[in-house]
Amino acid sequence: MKKLFTIYLMGLLATASAQDYDASKISAELSKNAIAVIRNEEMVRRFVTPTRILWKNGDVKNEDKLLKQGNGQAEISSDIICSMENKGASQSAILLDFGKEIHGGLQLITGIYKGNK
Repeated sequence: MKKLFTIYLMGLLATASAQDYDASKISAELSKNAIAVIRNEEMVRRFVTPTRILWKNGDVKNEDKLLKQGNGQAEISSDIICSMENKGASQSAILLDFGKEIHGGLQLITGIYKGNK
């Protein structure tokens, strides 16, 4: 049974790569002839932009950039990023308000630049 499914899938992929790629055709073909059960994932990703800065401490620059909606990609240009630097005993920090209670994860893109450890 596994060999049959593997051969079928390889044939389907070869056909898809030989023609223009059309995900809806492949999905329809799998739904019609699939040996395995196909199910959709229930998880939904939503990207929420902070609405305001509640508090900041230390050397924080361009914090207003965090309030602009992003495109999901890391930005590395120095004029459009927020930077925080710890100097001596001063600890830089920022507290953001997202305007609603949320449950989930937070992704921060950070970089290490020459001279920083």
